[in-house]
Amino acid sequence: MLRFRGLLYGSDWFHRVLVGGMPIVTAVLAIALWRAIDNSREVAPSVLSMALFALSYLGLAISLWPHLIPAILGYTAYSYWVFRGKVTGSFGYH
Repeated sequence: MLRFRGLLYGSDWFHRVLVGGMPIVTAVLAIALWRAIDNSREVAPSVLSMALFALSYLGLAISLWPHLIPAILGYTAYSYWVFRGKVTGSFGYH
């Protein structure tokens, strides 16, 4: 139990390396995006912007990890409870 709790709350080395590397990767992507915009490229700024956007959501998910799982499970249980019996086999999901 103690080992699982350590993994859940981020006391292991992997979590620290992952969180510690996020600012470095973000800075590298931001510099690459700035250079791609200065060089008047067409595809690279778009791809780098999407990568920077995805990286921001990844950082948010990493920082909220211990609290994210109960919220998702609670929302799923609540939505199943609210919509119980509303959808039958004859209607399906259409």
